[in-house]
Amino acid sequence: MSRPFILVHGAWHGGWVWQRSARLLRSEGHDVFTPSLTGLGDRAHLLSPDISLTTHVRDITMLIESYELSDVTLCGHSYAGLVVGQVADQMPDRIAKLVLLDAFVPIDGMSVLDLSSGHAVREGIETAVREYGNGEYGNGEYVPAPPAAQFQLRDQADSDWVDRHLGAQPFRTFTEKTSLTGAWRDADSLVYVAGTGSENPMTELWDAARADERIEFREIECGHNIMVDRPEDLHAILVE
Repeated sequence: MSRPFILVHGAWHGGWVWQRSARLLRSEGHDVFTPSLTGLGDRAHLLSPDISLTTHVRDITMLIESYELSDVTLCGHSYAGLVVGQVADQMPDRIAKLVLLDAFVPIDGMSVLDLSSGHAVREGIETAVREYGNGEYGNGEYVPAPPAAQFQLRDQADSDWVDRHLGAQPFRTFTEKTSLTGAWRDADSLVYVAGTGSENPMTELWDAARADERIEFREIECGHNIMVDRPEDLHAILVE
């Protein structure tokens, strides 16, 4: 039976990162959407310091409304855990399955910087600003993309491919706090997928998912960009 899937990329990436997952899903007849969030990927020409977490949430809610989607499997990678969490919170009747892919677990009133305080992820953001924030992206309005090597991809060709397409992230997307009622946790299926095969900076943030009895915690042995490293294993979880 055909189902709609919305796959939302993380910080610095774009819809391009889902090509392998999208191909697998479409081969089975599913409707697949891999939007680039405003200012990123094929929408990098819209980059602006005014872009916030709310902007990115609206990107996805408008997609759902425009295509009149329901019974959606909604998957958010990394930063997009906060995006899809708010989408599911605002449109719980449209979301059947919520997948947090090596992602931040949304908590009301907490931003990316709040949730990563004291962890390697926060250090990585600060390093990106300090070491790669030269020129137009070094003004505090954007977080420059770190090298793809930080995502621990297994194949060098894949790492080079990701490097070619990463772009700056609007800083406000990391500082804006979430606004949640808790309705996002009412999805029929709520799954967290962790990439456990390397020095993954998200490791310290998995505890929130493990501690939540509503969340089914799954593991795939690979780095942070699971959709690139292990698309077949991710596919099996998405279509369950």
